[in-house]
Amino acid sequence: MRWKFANLLMAVCLTCAIAAEFNWASGNHSTSSGGGWDDDGEYTFTTDDSYPIEDVNPDANKQKRLVVEWGKVSMGYMDYEGDAPTWKDDHSLRDDRQLSIRGRLMIESVDGKRRQPIDWFQGIRLVVSRLPDKKHDWSKTQEGHDAVWEESVIRENGEFMVTMSPGELRRSVGKETRFQAAISLGQKEGTTITWRNTFAVLPQSVAMLTIPGPPAINETLQIINGAPSYDQHDFNPAKLVRTVNHLMPMGKEKAIHELREFMKIARDASLERATRVDEDIDTSNKTCVFLIVRLLFEPEDPKDKLPDILTVPFVPAPAKADKYLWPLHPVYLQDDIPFFLVYGGAMGGQPDQPERHVDWAEEHGKIRSKPLRPLDNPVIAAGRLILLPQTKRLYDGPNHYDFKSMIYKQAWNIIVDADPKIPKLLPVPPFNTRDDRDWEARVKAATDFKIHWSESEQKYIMK
Repeated sequence: MRWKFANLLMAVCLTCAIAAEFNWASGNHSTSSGGGWDDDGEYTFTTDDSYPIEDVNPDANKQKRLVVEWGKVSMGYMDYEGDAPTWKDDHSLRDDRQLSIRGRLMIESVDGKRRQPIDWFQGIRLVVSRLPDKKHDWSKTQEGHDAVWEESVIRENGEFMVTMSPGELRRSVGKETRFQAAISLGQKEGTTITWRNTFAVLPQSVAMLTIPGPPAINETLQIINGAPSYDQHDFNPAKLVRTVNHLMPMGKEKAIHELREFMKIARDASLERATRVDEDIDTSNKTCVFLIVRLLFEPEDPKDKLPDILTVPFVPAPAKADKYLWPLHPVYLQDDIPFFLVYGGAMGGQPDQPERHVDWAEEHGKIRSKPLRPLDNPVIAAGRLILLPQTKRLYDGPNHYDFKSMIYKQAWNIIVDADPKIPKLLPVPPFNTRDDRDWEARVKAATDFKIHWSESEQKYIMK
């Protein structure tokens, strides 16, 4: 969580002139979990000597007099050139683009006749609905499945600007949409500010904000964007197959061109948890290109191998003696279904970039000679992968993990995606790996659904 601290510490020290009438504070931090998925949404920030020592925590009566004057909502980026970072409104598809929401926290006089900006240091949390036109009761708690939040501090003139991942919100392509937003207050005690999702939002701050949608992208970019990145539970192998089979007939030169076009506009969202929506480029994560290259290209020289994905020590990694058995690691093709094998890893040094792997494909790779044709029942393929002797060795000893759940869950993601009538539960209930009847029931269910791979539609369908 140190990177969250660093982002907030940097951002709360900034002020940037980005609107004629305000000098907006640009404090913010990013949340990799999308706010409250794994905990109670608590976040604590430790201040330094530049912050006021005095604790001002408005009581219930004072909170009733607080009013938010909502300001501009726009896309843009933080410009780090010059003496201090400044926010720039910009609707171009930069990989560091963010959504900014601005406002001013005011306090009314006791008689309600006057209003002025607050004059004390105040931590705030901006809460925004994930779904458009949806109204929530945030008077007791805010849940991560229906809201995203980001923290900031107000240092002067009551002004705030909070930035967040645009991919966290389900926005309509090419259209402006209204989203519920509100403010809750952080609690200051000495040198710490604490926010929790059990802190009620200010009821008078609840508003429907108009937020711009992402631009439209063509079919090929949508298909590439739909390919999964590193997520062992939300990984959908069928989407990766679809992407590879879509690019393969184009030939090497055209396929590489399309991957480069995607990387120009894709976001580098490896620390976020946005639900991938094919047509929404703001939900993109360009690390999906790593996996596309591994399945779309082979070494031109049979003695060569695919480039390793560097600076991500994937867990588990094959033992030296078994490395040849896992040529596509961190994925494995079982019955032409690419399963994602790893459940952990840590970034170290300068992160590897997918552009390097596309460069390798251009110089040393050849495009695969035939399309992937996945097994009709993905649950059977998952079971076969689990029973491989090298799979048992991969997850043995210090790498012991509930890998059965992980692999079967990926197979089940294919089935859920193939039938929109099957609800996706949040959070996803765990698989019972100790009960073979659970797996047998899922295999039978997949058979009863008559799920199969459609060559014409390049996806799994049910009949």
